[in-house]
Formats: sequence, structure tokens, C-alpha cells
Amino acid sequence: MKNVFLMMTIFLGGVLVSCNNEGLEAPAPRAVGEVVAEKQLESQTLNLVNDFRSSLNLGILKYNEKAYDLAFEHAVYMAGTGKLTHDNFQQRAEQLAAEVNAVLVAENLSRNYPDPFETLKGWRESPGHLANIVGDYTHTAVAVVSTKDGQVYYTQLFFKTAGE
Repeated sequence: MKNVFLMMTIFLGGVLVSCNNEGLEAPAPRAVGEVVAEKQLESQTLNLVNDFRSSLNLGILKYNEKAYDLAFEHAVYMAGTGKLTHDNFQQRAEQLAAEVNAVLVAENLSRNYPDPFETLKGWRESPGHLANIVGDYTHTAVAVVSTKDGQVYYTQLFFKTAGE
């Protein structure tokens, strides 16, 4: 099995919470009705992250469909549980390692920021999230979902493949 370096942080209401997934059990999703993919928010967030990286003379992160599928699945999961959580991050990282040869994987999450600008601002003000944004990654995807009751969940996966 490939070794994958994993980084996980959560920014929640101005509080930075670092965690790892050792000993975490995934709670069962609760019914929240239909979840809607927020394509415009996804695109804006990805563009803002890449614009920020460009302003620092860092490489642009390439969009990856597999990372999107995993990020979307996790955003839907969070909407279903009503929690901002890195549950099952290890599995997402292992899938990226197996399917796209990822050797370095990280994840940023957020919930209920009013727009992508505020989401990025929150991430930039958090040392762990900022480290992911400016890290030595080459690929990314952002998934954003909203629930009928107005909750909005963001998941951004970052990764670097072997040889890059």
C-alpha cells in the first residue's frame, strides 16, 4: 500500500479544530431532504483559490474529476449528518492514491459562509487551511452542496501525484 501524507483541518465559526481520523466512527446520516450541488459556488471557490495561489507565484491547481466525486460525496455526507467532519478522510485519501497515484492529500471544509469570498477568507485566516491552499499540491476539486433548510457545506480536496 502506498504511503500517503495526510493533512486535515476544520474551520468552524472562527475556531480552528485539528483532528485525525484515528478512532472516529462515522455517524449515521440523518434525513435532510434533497441536497443541491451549488455549481456556481464550486467554480467561484476554485477560481478564488487559484487566483490567490497565482498572487503568490504558486502553480495553479488542476481540476480533477475523481477528487470532485469524492469531495461531493463527502459534502453530501456532511449535509446528511448535519456536521462538519473529516469522517472517512483516510478512505478518500486512499482512493486518490489508488486511482490517480496521489502521494500527498489534504482537505479543507467549511459550512455556512455567506459566499466563496468569505469561505476563502476564513480558510486564509486559519493556519491549517492556509497551509493546504498554498501547499505543494497540483490538483484539486471543490464541492459545495446546500440543503432545503439553507445549510451550505464545502469540501475541497488537494493532492499531488508521484513524480510531480
